Amino acid sequence: MKKTILFNALLFLIFISCSSSDDTVERIDDSSLNSLQFKMVSFNIDIPVDINNDGTFSTDLIAEGNPCGFYPFKVNDEGVVTHPYTSGISLEIETDINGVKKQVFTCGIAGALGLSYQIDGDDLVLINPNNDEISFIGKISADKKLITLTFPKAGIFKQYILKQDGSSQEYLGGAVAVYELIE
Repeated sequence: MKKTILFNALLFLIFISCSSSDDTVERIDDSSLNSLQFKMVSFNIDIPVDINNDGTFSTDLIAEGNPCGFYPFKVNDEGVVTHPYTSGISLEIETDINGVKKQVFTCGIAGALGLSYQIDGDDLVLINPNNDEISFIGKISADKKLITLTFPKAGIFKQYILKQDGSSQEYLGGAVAVYELIE
């Protein structure tokens, strides 16, 4: 009898030690975004610019006329994310023949990244399937209708921003893109 109680106590202790700890995040079903599309509703930078040269400065590049024709964030039936990989994004200052400076935005759409994804709480983790490295970590709303991707400061924009007072400033910030579910 003592051996049975001791054995059951030992099994109980082993069971408790193998259970999950409080520092783990409950994983949500990773197929929950399959077959969905999200449109970009904002693409914000830190400093206001006037790309469409209408005299109104904004930190939201979509409000400035969607200069790159940003494509939707799509997840196919197999869970592969196709998100446009934009390369060579730059804010530049051009001077016309009259000496008037204007802000221009150039970009090259290099194709689409075929990423896999995982959802951890409100984190959306986009993973390069070729090397299993994390490409982006974004946020996803609880109802899965909004995705926010924050692009790091390094390498997003090159060149300079034409400020409202006519001076220029090197842009060292990143960007935040917000996508909304297309229903």
